[in-house]
Amino acid sequence: MSGPAVVVVARAPADELAATLLARTQAWARDAAPGADYLAVTRSPDASDAPAAPPPAERRLALHGDPLGAGAMEAAATVFATGHAPLLLVTAECPSLAAWHATAALDDLAAGCDLVIGPVVDGGWYLIGLARPIPELAELPADSWHTPDVMALATAAARAAGLEVGLLRPERRLVSAGDIRAALADPLTPDDVRAVLPRD
Repeated sequence: MSGPAVVVVARAPADELAATLLARTQAWARDAAPGADYLAVTRSPDASDAPAAPPPAERRLALHGDPLGAGAMEAAATVFATGHAPLLLVTAECPSLAAWHATAALDDLAAGCDLVIGPVVDGGWYLIGLARPIPELAELPADSWHTPDVMALATAAARAAGLEVGLLRPERRLVSAGDIRAALADPLTPDDVRAVLPRD
């Protein structure tokens, strides 16, 4: 195998909103890397976990670690070992994910960036692009991946290793009550996501 791949990393969806976001992100991955889209979740998905058709069994990965931290790096190592490069890791939390995100990340990697980061507004990430395996990321403290410090830590680790870093624009994920209110008020929120947003 060769060429770019995309890995969707997520926890198995616990509600309709999470399942909808996962389905949308899987579709995004299929469009970004047809035939090289992987799904990595905290347990192997079945029909009740993922309403969208999952990729074939050989492209489904069961995570043993945090899908936003060590688990994502574990998934990256597994897919790199198949011969794919570059690699995009993407979370299933952002309803605004669009084709241009993949294009921009892959363009940055093709232009010489070793690492591309798409940050979320409250700390953390929604997309990481890797030109090759970067051991320095796997060495970040486990609890840092869920804090506002993770972007600074990841960037500092990459630059200390002499790597070129690219940044995508920040996006909002749907994890808090404030995120839900913002999505309900945003006219650009996709209809299928709006339909499953919890309302007080």
